[in-house]
Amino acid sequence: MADRLAGCRFAAIAIDGSNRFPSLHTRRKDRKQPMPQRARKLIGTVLLVAFVIVYSLTAMMIAASKLPGTSGFVQLAYYVFAGLFWVLPAAGLVWWMQKPDAAKGN
Repeated sequence: MADRLAGCRFAAIAIDGSNRFPSLHTRRKDRKQPMPQRARKLIGTVLLVAFVIVYSLTAMMIAASKLPGTSGFVQLAYYVFAGLFWVLPAAGLVWWMQKPDAAKGN
């Protein structure tokens, strides 16, 4: 049995008691470092501004091409829907931006 464990690369402690085989949870250099919150906020802000500009122009193009000649109720319903729908993807982006940084000691 000792021969089988000695060759195992996932063993946490070698047979002789030394820590030559660190577990997967202690290998920090193999894992990607999470993006710091400051960088997420910068990237998220740029993406949010770009998204709002593209979304508003697209909503206006759809309204200009599809809504002329429709009733006031249909136009009102479209503008309420288009005016509130952008909040869903923006909320997801803001949630991602506000995630706290991982603890330094881990």
